[in-house]
Amino acid sequence: MIDDGVAQSVRQSGLLGRVGVAGFASANIMMVSVSVWSGNASDMDASAQTLFHWISALIALPAIAYSAQPFFASAFAALRGRRRVGAGRREKRRDEDAGGERQGEQAGEGPEPRGAPAGAQGDHDE
Repeated sequence: MIDDGVAQSVRQSGLLGRVGVAGFASANIMMVSVSVWSGNASDMDASAQTLFHWISALIALPAIAYSAQPFFASAFAALRGRRRVGAGRREKRRDEDAGGERQGEQAGEGPEPRGAPAGAQGDHDE
C-alpha cells in the first residue's frame, strides 16, 4: 500500500508539471502574439497574421488539453454524478449553523437574532 505522503507528493509533482507546461505554452503564445501586434504597425499582410493565429492555436489546444486534465476529470465526475461541486459543504455548514441556533429554541419561537442577549427576543415590555 502506498503511503499517503508519497501519493500526495506524486500528485503534487504531476500538477506542478501541468502548470509548467501551461506556463511554457503561454510564454510561446505571447511571443507569437507580439509578432502579430508588431505586424499591425508594420507591413505584415493578413495571411501572415492568420498563420501566426493558427500557430498560437496549435500551441494552445494541446497545452489546455494536458494542463486542464484534472479539472476536466473533476467536472466530468460531477456531471456523471449529477451533483454540484461544493454544494455538499454548503448544506453541511447550513445544517450545522441551524442546529447550533435551534438547540435553545422552544417550539413555535423563532431563533434569536445574532448578537442579542439571552432572552432578549421576548423582552418588549414598555
